[in-house]
Amino acid sequence: MATKLYAPLFLLALHCSLHAQTPTAPKPPIPTVEPGLEAAVQWRWQVQESDPAAWGLPTILPAIVENVPPTTADKNTPPAPVALLQPPEQSVMHLVQRGDSLSRIASRYGITASQLQKANGMDNDRIIAGKEIRIPSRDEIKAATPVPPPPQSPPLTTPSDPRGNVTKGHERLEQPQSLPLTTPSDPAQPVPAPIEKAVPKLALTYQARADAHIVLMQSYLDRHNFSAGPIDGQYGPMYAKALAAYEATHPGLLTIVNGQTPQVLIEFGEAYVRYTLRPEDLQYIAPGPPDLPFEQLSTATFLPYRSAWEFVAERFHADETFLRKINPGIKKPDQPGATFIVPNVTPFEIENAFAEPIQPPADLAQPISATISEGARIEVRRGDKIIAHLPIASARPGLRGSGTWTILKAIARPKMVTTGELANPPKDPSLLSTVPAAPLGQVIAAGPNNPVGPFWLHLAKVKAGVANPLPYGLHGTSIPARMTRQEGIGGFRMANWDIARLVRLIPEGTTLTWQ
Repeated sequence: MATKLYAPLFLLALHCSLHAQTPTAPKPPIPTVEPGLEAAVQWRWQVQESDPAAWGLPTILPAIVENVPPTTADKNTPPAPVALLQPPEQSVMHLVQRGDSLSRIASRYGITASQLQKANGMDNDRIIAGKEIRIPSRDEIKAATPVPPPPQSPPLTTPSDPRGNVTKGHERLEQPQSLPLTTPSDPAQPVPAPIEKAVPKLALTYQARADAHIVLMQSYLDRHNFSAGPIDGQYGPMYAKALAAYEATHPGLLTIVNGQTPQVLIEFGEAYVRYTLRPEDLQYIAPGPPDLPFEQLSTATFLPYRSAWEFVAERFHADETFLRKINPGIKKPDQPGATFIVPNVTPFEIENAFAEPIQPPADLAQPISATISEGARIEVRRGDKIIAHLPIASARPGLRGSGTWTILKAIARPKMVTTGELANPPKDPSLLSTVPAAPLGQVIAAGPNNPVGPFWLHLAKVKAGVANPLPYGLHGTSIPARMTRQEGIGGFRMANWDIARLVRLIPEGTTLTWQ
């Protein structure tokens, strides 16, 4: 009997032991060079400002041809791009293309999927490539839109309600005693506005709730220009540095007394907000592999985000992996209408990033200065007060600074061009054949996924009153989560949302010191 009882346990233990000893495949090491730049890091590069007209992808929305019925020729001709996002004057027929969805088609015409379903008598959202669906006219959409009821005045008190409370549904909402209720026919006495319920909190996943406290702190610091790097809900070294810098500048504001949440956090609000992907966001997104080889980097005319995940993560200063983790239910992230839970920060609106003037004028009464500490953080001061604390990282091994430099003009929408020279030519001429030749004039196009991001700030060492730009500057990056671990081209890089706000703080001619 004992053998029968314990034999299965013995076999289970043996199985677990053997399983524990089975070697597992090690994770591949993180590349030491930014993907696509393996050979390019050996060449010299110059920064140039690109044509503003080349910033963004051509719109892929179909042309709305009004009052003209579709023909066979129209069906065989690709639709012309146009940026018209409203229903047509007259109803038109839309030819369903491979890869279309009902919501995507609806968004192109500025209507909802349910309106499109109703116009075509559809019971579901299933569509078939090669078939036509009818796009309702503006008048049809307007006629089908229900008119909202007029606002209701609060109900008057009755003798059966002796306490003077207003009833609303099944609730009792106390009214201020200083404002007695009167009939609308008595203009001498104002009627108090109804008391509304608080807006319900966001429905969060378990992971989002678990990380909410750190996300709240990271978002609060970020809104005050004390960046902890990509927001990830983790207590890491960048977060610790940002928190310590803020507390040193604003002593006591974040101190917890008797277990009470600091007042500034109560006033700040929630850790998360919602963002819904818009049709116009698609001009910056081209779904595809996250890392492109150099051949594609150097032949593209624009380097967009490779997914809506990347676009939304950068817009809300978040780590992309973390954003995916707190939004597990999003099935079609690249389609307009996809709604994300995101950190409550001031968004980096790439569509408005280049509004002029980019750099502020110098203020002699409160001069701006900047300091780079330990090669890892840049602090901006207005007078003696720190107004920004942002992470930076060297794009090239061994690149450091010392003494006093000068920050020059900001270059918007930078593209990178090779000079045909090696960055570090070998001293032994016989070794030149082992180094890939630099393609003279090769260009890496502008875009949020350019290795130096949307902005470049020229740096200079002033000598004899002359400030010639150095070959490396302060700039953005296409790898915010890996910018401290992978080599690239450029100089001193920052997350794109951080360089975008830095240029708005730094006048041309600002002093930069190294510590």
